[in-house]
Amino acid sequence: MRALTISLLMAWPLLAGPSVLDKLQAVYDKTSSFEADFKQTYWNKLFDRTDKSEGTLAYQKPGKMRWDYLKPNKKSFILNGKNLWLVEPAEKIAYINKCFESDGLTASLVFLGGKGKLKQQFIARPGTKANELVLTPKKPNGIFNELVLVYEPTTFRVVQTTLIDPDGNKNQFLFEKKRFNQKSDMKRFEFKAAGGIQLLDMPGSCGVI
Repeated sequence: MRALTISLLMAWPLLAGPSVLDKLQAVYDKTSSFEADFKQTYWNKLFDRTDKSEGTLAYQKPGKMRWDYLKPNKKSFILNGKNLWLVEPAEKIAYINKCFESDGLTASLVFLGGKGKLKQQFIARPGTKANELVLTPKKPNGIFNELVLVYEPTTFRVVQTTLIDPDGNKNQFLFEKKRFNQKSDMKRFEFKAAGGIQLLDMPGSCGVI
């Protein structure tokens, strides 16, 4: 029985994998925008420490994103497809990265499609739970080794993602109150310093030390 189970798991990417990926891809090819409440759980492997956060997110094709953290501390990550702002209202400071490419937050929404296709970018295998898919990048990216997706079995919409980085840390997002293809105010994906907030260049941005 154990040998049969292993054989089925090895064959799964050829049998079930492409079907699941195709269905996930089809759903999000039709998704122009995505909004949700999120609950984030970050586990640091080295210190065996868990931090939890809550907030809202908004995604708009192509490449626009906004994460508003509400608990335990308020802060926002705003991406207009080119520039990334990190806004910390309590500190009256905002940082801008003018040459942003990718990080854990954007990678957690890779299931939305983006520039490439999931089948072209990842190798898939089943997870340890039902309706769970583990994606491994075909090309190492330095951001994550695996992306675990939990999806609804009937709609194939993703409800939870877990990023496992090269150090073994886990960054999990649970999406609730999901809204799809709603009209968005494009101004929400831009930021202009006001109200006494100081705008600074983010360290590492386009040669900034």
